[in-house]
Amino acid sequence: MAQYTPFLGVTKVEPGQQQAHVVVNEAFDNYDKAVAGLAEIDLTGKPYYEMPARESTNAMLRFTGADQSCVVIIQQRPKMWTVLNDSEWLLRFSCSWERDEMELPAGETAVMVCDGVKIRRVSA
Repeated sequence: MAQYTPFLGVTKVEPGQQQAHVVVNEAFDNYDKAVAGLAEIDLTGKPYYEMPARESTNAMLRFTGADQSCVVIIQQRPKMWTVLNDSEWLLRFSCSWERDEMELPAGETAVMVCDGVKIRRVSA
């Protein structure tokens, strides 16, 4: 049965060939963590923030430094993130400039999903 890396879903090498698969799979896991790990985003002085594609690839988003309530615009593509609001202000998330779809109070963590059109919170 195939095994996959936890964030990007890279297929790992099947066991065999004098344990060479262990080295290759460890490299896949390290790559997976480096590419899809944690993005720290500083919101100091920003009433809104539009996430670029390079940050959207991360599995965890940690927002810090917000000194006011902030709207975060997420790219419209299917994805799931663990989001940490390590600031002292409310964050609002959306895939569009037209509406806020999810709120995350200061100090809270949530899992959010974008289906390519809308964002929703799937856990607290």
